[in-house]
Amino acid sequence: MKKVFGLLLVLLLTLGSAAITFAQLDGGELDFGEEVEVDVDGEDEVEFTFEGEEDMVVTIRATSEADQDITVELLDPDGDQVAIYESFGNPALTRILLEDDGEYTIVIEERDGEELDDEIEIILEETELLDLNEGTQTLLLDDDIEFDYMVFEAEEDVQYVMFITLDGVPDSTLYVDLVEEGEFFAAKRLTFAGMEEAGVIFEAEDDGDMRIEFEFFAFGGDEVEVTVTIEEQE
Repeated sequence: MKKVFGLLLVLLLTLGSAAITFAQLDGGELDFGEEVEVDVDGEDEVEFTFEGEEDMVVTIRATSEADQDITVELLDPDGDQVAIYESFGNPALTRILLEDDGEYTIVIEERDGEELDDEIEIILEETELLDLNEGTQTLLLDDDIEFDYMVFEAEEDVQYVMFITLDGVPDSTLYVDLVEEGEFFAAKRLTFAGMEEAGVIFEAEDDGDMRIEFEFFAFGGDEVEVTVTIEEQE
C-alpha cells in the first residue's frame, strides 16, 4: 500500500542584500512497512519522521523516479546524525540499531546539492541484526538490495573458519568484506564471480564485534541468496 502526500515549507533567508530561498518538503510521519511516495518539484530536501525505540533495528530504502543520485541521512531525537548514505546506486540505510526512544528524522537530498525533481519513494522497515554467534544466517541480494551485512563477536588471537554458500551462481559479482570493530576498511576481502561456495580462515586482532559486509553488483536481474556459518578453528 502506498501513501502520497507532502507539505511544502519555504524558508527565506536574508544575507545582507541577497535573498536565498531554501525549499523543504515535509513528507510526514512514516509507518513501518508502508511505501510512501511524495511529488517533488525543485525542493532542496525532503524530510520524514518516525517514532523509534531503543534497540530497534530499522532499514530505510529510498528511490528517485528521476534517477537522481540522492543521499539519505538519519537523525536521532536530538538531531545528531545516526547514519548517512551518500554513495551511488540504490540508497539504503541497512539494519541500523537505534539507541534512544523518540522521534527520528530522515533527510533526503540530491547528492551534488541540486534541486530534487519528480517523485521520491521511501519505505521504512523494522528488521533485525543477523548475528553469526547465534548460528548460520542467510540474506538475499538483488538489483534493489545491493548491500547487507552480518555481525560476529570475535575474540583476539582465535582463528575462525567462515563458510559462504551461494544459492545459484550469478553472472554478477559479490564482494565480501571482513571489517573489525572501530575500522572503516576491510581487513580481508573475498570476491565471488562464478563460484558457489568458499571458505576463509581469519583471526581478529582484538576482541569485539566484526561486520561481515556483502556488496552485490547485479546485471540483468540477478539475485543471490547468501548463507554464512562461522566456526572456531580447531
